[in-house]
Amino acid sequence: MSRIVNGKESELAMASSTPLQIGTGECVEVERVAHPRAPSPQANVKSVPVEILEMILIQVWLRLPASEPRTRWAFFRTACLVDHCWGDVMHRVAQRHVMVCLHSTSDLKGYRAIGQRLLQMHSRDPAIAAGVRQDAANRGPHPTPLQPGHTRESTGPNQLAIPPHLLAPIFHRSSLHLLASSVDILASTPDERGGETTAMEYLDSLRCVVPDCARLSIVMLDGFNLDTPESCKRNPTAATFKFAGQLPSLTHLDLASPFQTAHAHQPAGVCLPISAELSNVRHLRLATYPACACAKPQVTGMPHGSGWCPAEALMASFSGVKHLHIGSPYRLKNILPPPALHTLTLDITQVNANRQHSMLGYKLVEALTDGLLRGPTPYGAPKKVVVNSPEEPLGWGPAKVACEESGVVLCRAS
Repeated sequence: MSRIVNGKESELAMASSTPLQIGTGECVEVERVAHPRAPSPQANVKSVPVEILEMILIQVWLRLPASEPRTRWAFFRTACLVDHCWGDVMHRVAQRHVMVCLHSTSDLKGYRAIGQRLLQMHSRDPAIAAGVRQDAANRGPHPTPLQPGHTRESTGPNQLAIPPHLLAPIFHRSSLHLLASSVDILASTPDERGGETTAMEYLDSLRCVVPDCARLSIVMLDGFNLDTPESCKRNPTAATFKFAGQLPSLTHLDLASPFQTAHAHQPAGVCLPISAELSNVRHLRLATYPACACAKPQVTGMPHGSGWCPAEALMASFSGVKHLHIGSPYRLKNILPPPALHTLTLDITQVNANRQHSMLGYKLVEALTDGLLRGPTPYGAPKKVVVNSPEEPLGWGPAKVACEESGVVLCRAS
């Protein structure tokens, strides 16, 4: 590097820390010397491995209140402002773990923006890129929840310029967590609500934004309704199950709320919000199994009687289930098991002040004796009963003997 002074060239020591003295009439042409700076906080952030960063962001993202969309998207924006690495990881976390609160317009706008961004990044089709730009132009300059200061806008499905089938590959391996209720969750924040007036309309809009997923977890704050048609109209249960039946890649379904049935016996034409379209579900988890409404004793695997029984009607809609997970004690004899059922997972609860765990409430021995999990299995693999318990629960010994006699493997979850 050189310094030109009055037409003469002199060498400038690179390592010199003395400031340059510039006199009158001197013409100085130098390059700025880069001095070492103190490391910024972001430098330490960048040193975190991407895998660990993603694990941290997943934990935080899943623990944010699903009922507070503004809080979730405020965290999303903050994480994306750290640097490009954080922004990319945060987009990937939100893509793989879709969090939606029923009627939230922020969630619709946020996931529409995420889907369009990922589609534009990974698609080489010029027509798709043009569609994303046209969609943004149609919506105007309003920012999305991914940007601070976003404003309310209409969220009807007819506004989308990008067909849902192009967005489906972006979310087809994702997990969707849906929070719903018959009571307005967003009553305290009316500006969060979109133009949709019913759960069915909102979920139709959501399906245009997130048209597919592999896992779906539904939390119904006031329980899933298996009652009369009038009750189903007031409760979004029917809408959520219809939405689940329209997800082509759905294989894991978690019904994380109890079932509510007001009457023990229902007429033949009651509203059952589950359809045969859910036959693609392979792993079904039930927080509680619906109570059996039959008056007479049941035989495992046999129809429950002449009337309508929620315990029978529920499993009749999941003919493809191979793994059934039950979250609370239930008399397994009343289950009408799907023909493909191979694995049964039982959550064990504490039953007394000594904090002992018990599996007696499931009456597994009775159900196995009555024929539960009998029959051939594909590939010759034995059928299994998996118990979620930190220790061998009460009733383990008799259940172990009954399983061995039935050719079923009994084990505890690792």
